Amino acid sequence: MFIFIKIFKKLSDSVYDIRHPLSKRDEIILEHSLKNMGIKKVYQLNNVMIQSSQKRMDFYYENDISVDIKDGYIIRDYELKPCPPFNFYRTDNEEVYELYSGSKDDIDIQLKSYNDFFTIEYITDKVSNILPY
Repeated sequence: MFIFIKIFKKLSDSVYDIRHPLSKRDEIILEHSLKNMGIKKVYQLNNVMIQSSQKRMDFYYENDISVDIKDGYIIRDYELKPCPPFNFYRTDNEEVYELYSGSKDDIDIQLKSYNDFFTIEYITDKVSNILPY
């Protein structure tokens, strides 16, 4: 699986800012016909990602295969595998955002809106699916 994370600006040779200004959010939502999916919470604990919504919690093992930078995107090739649920108290990272989602041409588009910025991600099984963008 591939995720293309749109870069807002390059800060240095190896540091990239993926935080886009909220002033552009509505334009992107309209451009891609994204629908509001509600508030999401994501926890990271080592290589386990826990996605929480108001209805359920999903547990996945994440395995990065490669990460590249190309044409204004961070391109992450990774695997997700189901993980048995478990109780947890501490996490390595925790994010809360409002998710806007849609799909086009076998590409899932996710806009994650935080308090002061948003990120935009394109998720697909094949790199060739993203080339028209």
